[in-house]
Amino acid sequence: MAILWVLLGGCTFNTSTRANLDDGGEAVVIDGGTSTRPDAIAPADCPDDIHIEVRVNGVDEPSSNQGPFVHTIVGDTVELSAAGTCTRTGVIQYKWVIGPATSQVEATALPNLQSETITVYSAAPEGHDVRLEISDGTTTEQVTIFAFDAHGFAKLDSYQGNRIRDLSAGADHLWVGADNGAHRGTLATPLLPFELVNDVYAGESLPGKLQVHATSDGARVWFGSDDGDGRAYALTLADDVITSFPTINGAKTRDIDE
Repeated sequence: MAILWVLLGGCTFNTSTRANLDDGGEAVVIDGGTSTRPDAIAPADCPDDIHIEVRVNGVDEPSSNQGPFVHTIVGDTVELSAAGTCTRTGVIQYKWVIGPATSQVEATALPNLQSETITVYSAAPEGHDVRLEISDGTTTEQVTIFAFDAHGFAKLDSYQGNRIRDLSAGADHLWVGADNGAHRGTLATPLLPFELVNDVYAGESLPGKLQVHATSDGARVWFGSDDGDGRAYALTLADDVITSFPTINGAKTRDIDE
């Protein structure tokens, strides 16, 4: 793939990763297609001579002081992004380092470890530190974060629900859609007892025969029912409230996604 260097508002950016965020950057042509560079912060607006921002699956800070930015299951794809990183001069170059060195996670990086945004995945249950080093040709800066951990497989005797219809891993919990409702387990401590969602959150009660999907930004969990109630449900984690809305023609829900 060809790499195009482009000048936007007096600031140059590497467009090889086809980043497409949302603050209205000027359109550029890459390999015959069109992309935008909305992370193109004008030099005067960059808060420092060179500034680093790192996001993991869209999350820009950990949920707790000791925790990772996101929890994952072994084999999940994780997006590491330097979106928001800027410089007042020069062209930003990126270098990602992912630990521990024995984990082979770096070998899974796409497109490569010198890109603004990469995707990686883990093959073993462990935690992963990520260091991003950037340079604008004059100044070099770096930041290290506890980016993500991966949890392996174990027999969870703590699950007290019945027939499982669907599973979804969110930022902090494993969500289970079952014949007798929805349940949640804590990813950081998977051997703790699962909880029935209806017992934890306010608002409307969930029916049975559920499909479940936790959004990638960790903001909501969606539920759909195959029991014929003709409604779908959204749990908003910011206020811990479940709300519902009718499906089209009162249809059952056999799959749900964002």
